[in-house]
Amino acid sequence: MLESALISLMGCHMPAIRDTRHGDRHTRRDWNGWENIPIPIAWGEIGGWHIPLSSSPIYRADSEEVAYVTSPADFDLDALKTGGANKINITGGEFKSIRLPRRIILAERVVWFAVARAHGGNGSAGSSLRHRLRQIAAIGQDTGIGYGRVARWNVDLVDDDWSWYAPGDISPVLMRSLPKCAELPADLCGAQAWFDRPAPPYHEKSTACEVVRPC
Repeated sequence: MLESALISLMGCHMPAIRDTRHGDRHTRRDWNGWENIPIPIAWGEIGGWHIPLSSSPIYRADSEEVAYVTSPADFDLDALKTGGANKINITGGEFKSIRLPRRIILAERVVWFAVARAHGGNGSAGSSLRHRLRQIAAIGQDTGIGYGRVARWNVDLVDDDWSWYAPGDISPVLMRSLPKCAELPADLCGAQAWFDRPAPPYHEKSTACEVVRPC
């Protein structure tokens, strides 16, 4: 998501996690405050969630392949044999090894629709967003080893807000994952029921809920 790259860029201190325990078994994690992170993208509220006003990425893949992230087990086989070991567990524990597939996409252009907001100074919301985006050299996963490189950023101003919904021929079209709730348009088009995290922090499993996502 675009907001994730902006949050990482600005090195923000994330809102503290506050655990409220009810008895011995139940823990509630309070993530309130993420909408106050000073990124140049506005936030909205739906279904009790604060959601960035930014669409999912829209692109056409020029090429697509699969690369593998590997981490082989690191051990001295001869030493283990000398110690009498005849079986080594590489699926977990000390000698765990992995070979995970990673989807690699080459796209000439990736587009987001977002509602910008200004932070500090006298610049407009659009110029604030443009300034921050130009500091982002890569997006996505494994940027430290060369993936996700961005050649340049362009910010074009438009009159309509297509961050969550876009106009369709018959009904609104879903543009990003949103929590499943009564506030969604009844005739929403292009929506698939799913279970996911609709807002930052996207890595935190405890924030997952029923959502609708573009399909």
